Amino acid sequence: MRSIFLFFIWALLCVAGLLLAEPKSTPQPAAKPAAPSAAKGAAVAAAAKQDDDERAVRDVVARLTKAYNGGDAAAIATLFTVDGELIDDEGARVRGRQDIERDFAAIFESHPKAKIEIAIDSIRFLGPTLAIEEGTSTVTYDPDGPAESGRYVVTYVKQDGKWLTGSARELPDEEGSAQALEQLDWLVGNWVDEGPAALVKTSYHWTENHLFLVGDFTMHIAGRPAMSGTHRIGWDPLAKKIHSWVFDSEGGFGEALWTVSQTDPQTGAPQQWIVKMSGVTHDGAVGSATNLYTRLGEDRYSFQSHDRVIGGQPAEETPEIIVAREAPEPGK
Repeated sequence: MRSIFLFFIWALLCVAGLLLAEPKSTPQPAAKPAAPSAAKGAAVAAAAKQDDDERAVRDVVARLTKAYNGGDAAAIATLFTVDGELIDDEGARVRGRQDIERDFAAIFESHPKAKIEIAIDSIRFLGPTLAIEEGTSTVTYDPDGPAESGRYVVTYVKQDGKWLTGSARELPDEEGSAQALEQLDWLVGNWVDEGPAALVKTSYHWTENHLFLVGDFTMHIAGRPAMSGTHRIGWDPLAKKIHSWVFDSEGGFGEALWTVSQTDPQTGAPQQWIVKMSGVTHDGAVGSATNLYTRLGEDRYSFQSHDRVIGGQPAEETPEIIVAREAPEPGK
């Protein structure tokens, strides 16, 4: 099952339940496919639920806008989880409702006429209790003053039936951050790892402002869809390192910091990265690992995972896995 451990992803965390235990009982016969009418009804119900969830997330944005424009710091704080956080474009963090309220109260004291407009670009649901919103916020601190616009990304979590802000991050608009990420430009494109037990495909692209690399991945086991998710790589101005986040379709998520550990002796270009990961599975198992990525030319790289811990228990290290760029379709 070696290739299931793939990738930058979370081999150790998001799919821990699939990978770390060998089956201990006789496999049960596959369930009969649901009747077409039942399947269609389930699909309609799922779509309706996601529509309801999206409306709920948009309502949080509307309430935030109303509270900000009304100078109501306390109302803004209630839109966050108890341990929610704000992260500005320089990496400074404000964590917890009390400190978030205090932070906004200071803004409104200094700028009592401050107004905000929020333009949502996208809302993506990565599981039943996790959503990512991206967009642009425009703040005017004085009616006669200039407007300040900036990109943002918000992570929402659903708790007790309510969508709340877990993390709101202003995205840096610095040339340095984009330049630091250029060392990973070779990731852009389609990649595949295929073994006897699983097939994992990942497609990387730059965001429009070139500040993030985004990878969308899918995993198939025994020919059946098993998991999908998103990998986002950016520059952390606080840690002064490349920082990545991964979210899977089951509700697991994690983050990692990247450090260059080896460079090409001729060109000096980064060739190997140590990636320190931590996160949690959809069922609450906390895990961590040290991963190693080594570029092996234009169309291949290797992946290894060491020091793996899941749920407080050490886990077996992965063997070296070779990931290859997917060959283009004939005629393209």
